[in-house]
Amino acid sequence: MSGMRNIRIIDNRTDKNERIYCDICSYPILSSSDFIASGKYDCCHDCFLTFIESRRNEWKKGTQLKQNLVDSYIETKDKLSQKSRSIK
Repeated sequence: MSGMRNIRIIDNRTDKNERIYCDICSYPILSSSDFIASGKYDCCHDCFLTFIESRRNEWKKGTQLKQNLVDSYIETKDKLSQKSRSIK
């Protein structure tokens, strides 16, 4: 996806670029599980579970996701996010 930003994290143990947004859904990488999935599969943990986990071999070979499937997933994720914000 175009417009993705990377953040560079430097500490005493590592010096590598880390993504701050998922390449699939464009949501921010927040949890440790997100960072692990992002490091291996360039996506957040939710997208890893949804799109990649059952198809790891195909994914590593370069299989691309169908855009309509991704769009539908993002729409559902947005709706769930809006509902959770409206709960008081």
